[in-house]
Amino acid sequence: MAFFRVEKRFSEKSGVNQTLPNFRSLTASLIAGYKDAASLSGVGYSNISGIFLGIIRKRILGFSKSLTCNLVRDDDYNAISAFYLELIRLIYFVLATDTKSRNVDLAFQSLILLYENVKWYDPVLNQVFSRTAEDGFVGVFLKSKDIINLGKSSLEFVSSLIAIAYISPFFRIPQQSLIDFWKAAKISLHEKFSDDFPYFEAVSLLFYIQDRQEYSSLRNLLYRDLRQSIKGGGLTQSTSTFMAFLDYSACPYFDETKKKSLVEEAWLAVHNQPPKDKSKIGPALTALAELPWFVDWSRKDLDIRKALFRKELQSVY
Repeated sequence: MAFFRVEKRFSEKSGVNQTLPNFRSLTASLIAGYKDAASLSGVGYSNISGIFLGIIRKRILGFSKSLTCNLVRDDDYNAISAFYLELIRLIYFVLATDTKSRNVDLAFQSLILLYENVKWYDPVLNQVFSRTAEDGFVGVFLKSKDIINLGKSSLEFVSSLIAIAYISPFFRIPQQSLIDFWKAAKISLHEKFSDDFPYFEAVSLLFYIQDRQEYSSLRNLLYRDLRQSIKGGGLTQSTSTFMAFLDYSACPYFDETKKKSLVEEAWLAVHNQPPKDKSKIGPALTALAELPWFVDWSRKDLDIRKALFRKELQSVY
């Protein structure tokens, strides 16, 4: 692929007057070729998107470790900026044609590699990179689809959400968009499995919003929906509700009053009557919150890049 031959140019000393590659033209040619291949009889985007993103990732892995180390800052700053921003544009274009889980992983593996490569090179370039990655995320997930379709791709959305939060820590999605997404995810889950609590979406949203005040309504909604699911018998019938109950009990983003309320509802669900001695609620909560269950809320061992690459070892791939 001609677009990636430019990587060699950055590993050599260059003169100020050297003509820079036309990255926009190269990207346009690649996109045109991608469209042409997908339009062939019996092909379609779903059959080639993963291959295309895999090639991009392989090329980025090949040059990202040494690229910025060999740059002549004054000569190559504009070149590296243009090159990286066009790569983001290309990655998001392909992802927009097919947002299945494998493609999301490949796309954000590439974006994270680029981000880690550039973040120590120049603060301004890092900010431009992060902002462009934000715009691409919004374009793929929050503009091109209605909220119901986003609910049907809920796992892909929350995976992308956690990855974009790593690339751009100060990026904030409007609370109402996340509330609408949560409601759509619940509808989609109920239609597929007659379950009423999307566990993975819930803990991912909590992981993203943390205890930020601007997301208080969403946080309260996630709490109320779990409480309602426990009341409806979900604790003993739904693995999702049971796992969420354990993780919520250890989650630092809920106050003790809310957690005790969940424990009391769980007690009622199991024993068919409220606890006779409510003083037992506190020790029960303490025992539940002593260690992380399925989510490590401390984020101590969190490595988004390793997690994404590790997923490829799973048999689903």
